[in-house]
Amino acid sequence: MSEYNGENTFIECLWILDSRSGICIFEQNYVDITKDNVSVDIISSFFSAILSIARESFVDQIQYIKFSKRKIFFKFHEDLLFIISVKDTPRGNDFWVQKTIQQIAEQFIAKYKPQLMNFDGNISQFNGFSDDLEKIVREKPLPLRILQVEQLKEGFKKFISFQIKLYKKRKKAFEKIIEQIKKDFMDNYRYLNKL
Repeated sequence: MSEYNGENTFIECLWILDSRSGICIFEQNYVDITKDNVSVDIISSFFSAILSIARESFVDQIQYIKFSKRKIFFKFHEDLLFIISVKDTPRGNDFWVQKTIQQIAEQFIAKYKPQLMNFDGNISQFNGFSDDLEKIVREKPLPLRILQVEQLKEGFKKFISFQIKLYKKRKKAFEKIIEQIKKDFMDNYRYLNKL
C-alpha cells in the first residue's frame, strides 16, 4: 500500500445529504467537476436515486462509484450520507479517503447533533462547518457558490430592467394605437353624422 503524503488536496467536492429526504444540507467544492455549473439538486437527486436502487436491490452498502477520472465515495452515518468526490488516484489512497470521510462525518455530527435531531429544513445553520472542514482538508474551497448567486442576482436585475423598459415601450406604442383608433372612430362618426 502506498504511503499517504499528508496533504488532503485529493478531495474535489463534498456533499452531505439527509438520507431520508435526499436534501443536500451542506456542500463544499474545491474543484468544479460539473459541466455548465450543474445544480446541487440534480447531483443530490442522482446520488439519492443510485442509493435507493442499491438499498432496494442489494444487501451490502455501496462504497464508491468509479468514473474515468474520479471516484465518488459514500459514507452512511446515522440519517446522513457523506459523499466525497476525489481524483482517481492509486488504490492505496482509498484508505485515506475513507479515513477522511469518517473524520468529517464524526465532526459534523458532533457539532450539529441538536440541529440534526430537530432538523426543520434550514440548511444555512450548517454553513459554519466550512471552517471545521478547512481544518480537516487543509484547503480553502472555491468561492464558486457565492459568485454564482451574485451573478444570478445581477443577471436577473438586468433581465427585469430590460423587460420593464420593453413593457413601457410597448405600452406607449399601444396607447398611441388606441388614441389613433379613437381619433379615426370620432372622425368617421362626425363624417357619418354630417351625411
